[in-house]
Amino acid sequence: MNMKKMYIIITLVLGYFLIIPNAYAVDSYNTEANQYILGAWTYNESSCIDGTQSTCVATTCYRSGSTCPTGTIIKYAVSDSQEKTFHVIKDDATNLTLIDHSTTAISTYNDNTSFVSTDGPNVANKKLNEIASAWTNVVESEYRKSITTVDSLDTHLSSVTDSKEKVKVRLLTGYEAVTLGCSTENSCPIWIGNTWLDDYVQQYLTSDTAVGLFAYRPMTITSRMFTVEPSNYSFQLLAVISVPKNQIMNSNKDDNSSITNSNGSTTANGSTTVSVGDTLKTAYIGYLVGFIILILGIMVLVQTFRKKNNINIIK
Repeated sequence: MNMKKMYIIITLVLGYFLIIPNAYAVDSYNTEANQYILGAWTYNESSCIDGTQSTCVATTCYRSGSTCPTGTIIKYAVSDSQEKTFHVIKDDATNLTLIDHSTTAISTYNDNTSFVSTDGPNVANKKLNEIASAWTNVVESEYRKSITTVDSLDTHLSSVTDSKEKVKVRLLTGYEAVTLGCSTENSCPIWIGNTWLDDYVQQYLTSDTAVGLFAYRPMTITSRMFTVEPSNYSFQLLAVISVPKNQIMNSNKDDNSSITNSNGSTTANGSTTVSVGDTLKTAYIGYLVGFIILILGIMVLVQTFRKKNNINIIK
């Protein structure tokens, strides 16, 4: 066998075996959902509030290739022993940003005695993180902070900043609240900020701190409206998390192990989250390399065939 024939055989075989498994990996990415998503239902104000109503309609929008509308109900196993109901506030095709359906905790804004502080909701954030420390199936994710300029109690402008933070759990930002439609009274979606527990727990706290008028006061959702709160009440906290639509887990470690994930966070109970983006990228690269090698092999085969035919014609 001459070198050219060997080259053709090697390129065709290598191309084939690079394309097939990587094509399967890409297809699996588009069909295998995050195993901690236990169910999803289309939100309806009158017939499906939290996914438990008999009139709820199930959806598979959480799978790759589909997009979940805001408000979609997601049942998620935040740990091996705890399940919680969330609503979708954003679906970017790779990750779902979710907000707790019910009050996660109750907390004051910050620990500053004068209440006016540039520290933001430090007490509230600490409270959330204490609760979420047991959520082993939730990993850190990055988000962009926002800032709200207040001109009056009824006039304010919220905009995103260049400041980013990677956290496991957080509060809704002011910009997200406005994007969801919470700019005027009773305009917020009914599944956010519509429950008043008592006179002392009247608002859902956001992560924004006001600038301008009422500087450094908290921004809240009150009466289904995003607005400034001049007083230091106790606030209801709604946890916001981000989860991948697809997730690959490795459970070969013992239950007492703690593994550092590729994003720098740790996951207990013997499982580690592999970056889905990295896995998909590797699959696409392998598929592309295999395709190029296969094409090169075919080109050489065609050229060889043509040369052989030309020689026969001349003869």
